[in-house]
Amino acid sequence: ASRVVGINSSNISSGYGAVFTGENITVFDSVFVGDGTYGIYVDSSNNTTLRNITVISATNTGIRVDSSRNVSVSNSSVNMSFTGVGIGGQSGNITFRNILVMNAGFIGLNAQAVADSEFHDFVIQRATTGISMSSGDNNFYRNVTMNSVSDGVDRKSTRLNSSHTDISRMPSSA
Repeated sequence: ASRVVGINSSNISSGYGAVFTGENITVFDSVFVGDGTYGIYVDSSNNTTLRNITVISATNTGIRVDSSRNVSVSNSSVNMSFTGVGIGGQSGNITFRNILVMNAGFIGLNAQAVADSEFHDFVIQRATTGISMSSGDNNFYRNVTMNSVSDGVDRKSTRLNSSHTDISRMPSSA
């Protein structure tokens, strides 16, 4: 098992920031600052845990998960990235809990081709689109709040389980 504790990275320049690939990876109490494409990139991983993570100023996506299973991200924040959180590549069984996305240049949460995943206590403050999702089944969104978001939820070919959904928008003045 890999454990990474207390990374304080600045100047993530132009690459993928911190890249995690493999099995049983745990990263916690870490800060990633810079202008890399991604702040954190979890790729082709299984059983990955990210906890108490802060990402600031990734040029594309603050936290990106691709082609991965059983990923848990909790108590984390992303500030000043084009997309706050991005998930794709047929990822599944992903859990995001207690997440704050601030000042996303475009999308707060971009979930494409992700299934059997959960998003709890997810706050998006200031983004053009709060959530963009497509091609995913059995995803649950609970206590998702969007403040100062131009377009709330953009759904494309997805089955959103409405019996387990609580997405709210606060007025821009909130």
